[in-house]
Amino acid sequence: MEPDPQRERDTPGDRPDWSPYDEAAAQEDAEWRRNRRRRWWAILGVSSLMLCLVGSAVGYILYDRATRIDRSTPAIVVEQYIYTIFEDRNLDGAEVFECRDSSSRESMQALLADIEERETRYNIVIKVSTANYASSVVGDNAEVSVSLRVDVPEEDGRPSRSTQQWQFQLRDEDGWRVCGAAKQEP
Repeated sequence: MEPDPQRERDTPGDRPDWSPYDEAAAQEDAEWRRNRRRRWWAILGVSSLMLCLVGSAVGYILYDRATRIDRSTPAIVVEQYIYTIFEDRNLDGAEVFECRDSSSRESMQALLADIEERETRYNIVIKVSTANYASSVVGDNAEVSVSLRVDVPEEDGRPSRSTQQWQFQLRDEDGWRVCGAAKQEP
């Protein structure tokens, strides 16, 4: 039996062996395929929408955790405070880590001004990092002792490092906040 192109296209034509039942079955089959295609597109669309919503929620949660200010321990607050002042060079941003009646701003601002003056004078970038944290908490007050490492680049490419010991006083005001900072003399 040879293929019949007229029948293969699902068009009944004027054939005597083509009955109205065949035509109804062909229409029913075509309708079933169209509905199945629509159903799969709807499922694909809803799945894509859900994936986008879940991805957005996860992204928001991860971003929020990464950028949230952590005031859970005095040492973490001191580290974020020093990073904000010396790495970001943002004294206004450091206010979120300070007590209402903080006296730490002046000493940190003086050190930052000295560093920036040297950077301008010698056209270099000075890095400040922290090390050797020691903290003691008594009630709502805490003291954190930390070493500030000041790395100054030299002509030979290697940094020259000086270490300064600093003492920070903190108070728990809805999370730990820096109330005072003083350089300790050796």
